[in-house]
Amino acid sequence: MQRLRIVTIGFLQYISPTIAFLIAVLMYDEPFPPAYQVGYGIIWCGLAVFVGDALRTSWQKRGEKRREAEEEEAKIREMEIMN
Repeated sequence: MQRLRIVTIGFLQYISPTIAFLIAVLMYDEPFPPAYQVGYGIIWCGLAVFVGDALRTSWQKRGEKRREAEEEEAKIREMEIMN
């Protein structure tokens, strides 16, 4: 059994209300006044910052792992050359 990461669950919690909102506004012509638009924009800006930070952290970790693997390979090569 594979578990979902908390980040994935958090993202899904933004997506499902957004889908419901889009259906309400686009299909059922629910009102969407400017005050709601501002609030909606602020929420999605916050989500963009959250996702951007998660991606940046993920890329940094990958880079660190890659550097560690390269350093380990270099040590092994040095040991092989010495022997």
